[in-house]
Amino acid sequence: MGKTGLSHLLEHMMFKGTPKYGKGEYSNRISKNGGNENAFTSQDYTAYFSVFASDRLDIALDLEADRMVNLLIDPEEFMLERDVVKEERRLRTEDDPTSSLVEELYAAAFKLHPYHSPIIGWMDDLSNLTRDDAYNYYKEYYIPNNAAIIIVGDFDTEDVVKRIEKYFGSIPKGKAPPEMKITEPMQKGEKRFYYKREAQLPNIIFGYHTPNTKDKDHYALDVLSSILSSGKSSRIYRNIVYKKQIALSAGGGYTSIQTDPELFYFYAQL
Repeated sequence: MGKTGLSHLLEHMMFKGTPKYGKGEYSNRISKNGGNENAFTSQDYTAYFSVFASDRLDIALDLEADRMVNLLIDPEEFMLERDVVKEERRLRTEDDPTSSLVEELYAAAFKLHPYHSPIIGWMDDLSNLTRDDAYNYYKEYYIPNNAAIIIVGDFDTEDVVKRIEKYFGSIPKGKAPPEMKITEPMQKGEKRFYYKREAQLPNIIFGYHTPNTKDKDHYALDVLSSILSSGKSSRIYRNIVYKKQIALSAGGGYTSIQTDPELFYFYAQL
């Protein structure tokens, strides 16, 4: 068994409290001070963000510094949250033919690279993740030398640097996580796959390998993705759903901010 989905599951656990701020206090403190917060996990990183009035910046820095080093991962709480994530997977992927197809596309397109696996994780892996897996992962990756702080808004740069040092300066650096040096081998021919499952309507998907953000073409690909496949006014949707009426729905996807080469894809429900 692998450990796919651990980054996303730990994202959930980061809101479960520390000795200083108990379960639920992170969100409560932010909302009571007029702010809002959220988090997301991508294929390359996990991001935690909050929006505050500038005079409340210390609250955000205090909370983030505290949970970077003092997170409590209660075994019972972990098992409950693992079940939440498994249900999330059932609803968003396993009960959605299009999402399942996108997942299978990435698994077929990437053989060695971690993009092969879904962010939420494979169900078998999720079922076998333990509290210790999460804790060890947290200790290995949630360290100052593996993090970036981005602040945007009304502030004095010199003052903010001092505040960051105040809250994060005492947190010791950890051992640098191993650098990933996996290069996906070049695909030498067309790949096709068939995915059979209980569904009333067939779905089809086409995917193409694309460069990463360092390539100048990614800007054009981002625009092209919006024109061709973003929403019901897109070219593909209007052509095959409205005009030709050969599909019930259509769309596509392209992520222009990935660290490594990605996919540009289109799908349709027929």
